[in-house]
Amino acid sequence: MVLVMSDEKKKPDPKKLPPGKTFRLDDEDSNLLERMVASRQQDTIDDGVIITESSFLRGLIRKAAREMGLTVSAPSHATQLYVEGPK
Repeated sequence: MVLVMSDEKKKPDPKKLPPGKTFRLDDEDSNLLERMVASRQQDTIDDGVIITESSFLRGLIRKAAREMGLTVSAPSHATQLYVEGPK
């Protein structure tokens, strides 16, 4: 999975990104994602658990899939997340 957070309207150069799915987030959605992850991190930091954008999004996808009755396999740590923020 590839997540590109940018305010640019053009598509990112695929040669510069690892293979996978691409999700483009506008500034507002990018900010919301960062705030949601930060909030979840506050709940887990004392337990030594670090929540990342990647793990947070995987959790949302898997939760939605289970709610839809889809079979969800064990989490794969092979999923990659490439985050490019505003420069």
